[in-house]
Amino acid sequence: MTIAKSPVLLLIFNRPDTTMKVLESIRQYAPEKLYIACDGPRLDLGDEENVQIKKLQQAVIKGVNWPCSVRTLFRPENLGCQHAVTQAIDWFFTHENQGIILEDDCVPCPDFYPYCSLLLDKYKEEPKIYHISGDNFVNTQGNSNQYFFTRYTHGWGWATWKRAWQEFHLDFPELPEFISQQGFAKLFPDTEMQQFWIRKFQQVQAGEIIAWDYQWTYTIFRKQGLSIQPGVNLVTNIGFGEGAVNMKGTRHPLGFLPTGTLDINTLSGPSVLEPNIQHENKEFRVAFRPPLWTRIKQKLNL
Repeated sequence: MTIAKSPVLLLIFNRPDTTMKVLESIRQYAPEKLYIACDGPRLDLGDEENVQIKKLQQAVIKGVNWPCSVRTLFRPENLGCQHAVTQAIDWFFTHENQGIILEDDCVPCPDFYPYCSLLLDKYKEEPKIYHISGDNFVNTQGNSNQYFFTRYTHGWGWATWKRAWQEFHLDFPELPEFISQQGFAKLFPDTEMQQFWIRKFQQVQAGEIIAWDYQWTYTIFRKQGLSIQPGVNLVTNIGFGEGAVNMKGTRHPLGFLPTGTLDINTLSGPSVLEPNIQHENKEFRVAFRPPLWTRIKQKLNL
């Protein structure tokens, strides 16, 4: 099967060790179009970090040694992970209608790229589908299908469309109304799930958590949209530990997960666009609200 290669957006900052491993994965895929976005140096590190970032930018550009059109967005000043990421994706979709998005510590396996490209084309005109994830944290495969649908999003290697990203907002539009109109109760019968998401979204809205991915999840909740997840995990996050912005513990249960394989030639999914509730329930306990002792160990890095 011949599958057209999707353009790739690579988000980098100041992590040469992990960035070059992601670039090696992209090199094996050899997309015809590569977009590279990099945030600027932080004020407290100034010139020292500026030198390091410029060296990394040069190394990444030099590492693109296959026939490829390269566009860059290198910020002179630091915007922070919230605005740097979202503005880079905005920039990406001023040039493309669909594509793959990778951060500098998320290494896909070879099957990730054709999986994303195939599904980007298949669902490009399906307004209910917003997101294609490369992550599966519990490796639950729905029936005999190789991918399934869920309300949850994961950004450790993903793909989407311009038409979906246009719905994104950083400021949680209509969140109070969505809560008062029982929007979360209609999505999730489980009260703990409802309260978890309400609390997280309110914390981000109040500035207690600096993020952009919770807003993307909220977009899909509010629009009653769906994400696609593979039946096996296709991306490994190698960014835990020193140098990480958020995930500083080296023993996080979702770090360094192994990847599997998909038969791209027979890739199939459910015929009905409905979330896999069984998978969502399992994933909530693994990725979002693990048992108390697991959370304690994460904080203590045990």
